[in-house]
Amino acid sequence: MMQAFAAAGVSFENNNYARCEIVKASSVLTCADEITKQLISLGYVNKSLQGCREFAITNSISDEAITQRALTYTKQRGYPSGLAYRNIKQSFNQVELNMSCA
Repeated sequence: MMQAFAAAGVSFENNNYARCEIVKASSVLTCADEITKQLISLGYVNKSLQGCREFAITNSISDEAITQRALTYTKQRGYPSGLAYRNIKQSFNQVELNMSCA
């Protein structure tokens, strides 16, 4: 008998914390959508942003800044520094981004 495994799960504690457990990378957007729904229901995010994949903050943070922050966290938490590096670099088509969440 084949068993089905959840590829992702989101749980919320109070209104200030969301925990997302991801088994498959393809489930990241499912988790993000669930968190966004919760933020909308709490009034933190405008409903028009539901399903939006890019936000202004996304474009304002460089790969280098992300890596530096991640290096700080890995060091603080005693993780190998190799976990701090992205294996897919940031690439944006500004025209597509402007249209995706208009």
